[in-house]
Amino acid sequence: RLFVETVEFSDKDFTYDYEVIRRGGLIFAAVLFCLGIAIIFSKGLTHKPQASHTLGLFPQTCVWLS
Repeated sequence: RLFVETVEFSDKDFTYDYEVIRRGGLIFAAVLFCLGIAIIFSKGLTHKPQASHTLGLFPQTCVWLS
């Protein structure tokens, strides 16, 4: 008897606003895409010291990691 639907609490008139759901999904996907690209580029470029740094020629260079 706790879950008996009455006329005032019935959800048969409920409809989804598909335009808002679609727009929210596209924004969410775009944010995740940009975040993924940022993570890829932040981990791909790193500072790695070379062996010649003891001579003082190139103390630090940027190297792409694969």
